[in-house]
Amino acid sequence: YVDTVPKAKLLQNVVDTVAARLTGGLLSDESNQAALAMLGLGQENYRLPLVPMSSQNRSALKATMKSCELLK
Repeated sequence: YVDTVPKAKLLQNVVDTVAARLTGGLLSDESNQAALAMLGLGQENYRLPLVPMSSQNRSALKATMKSCELLK
């Protein structure tokens, strides 16, 4: 558990940074879940009122993550 706490905080910082770049500072559960799934660190499980990201926003998120060198 002790080793996972710093990793979780680092991961949250990465996700927050990517989401902030994508959304101009507005974080959303959809972008966080999608980013984690793209990194292979989670699954996208949505319950109303949350819905999956649109394909346009997903493409923008992926491009942003690539520019941050998080994805190849």
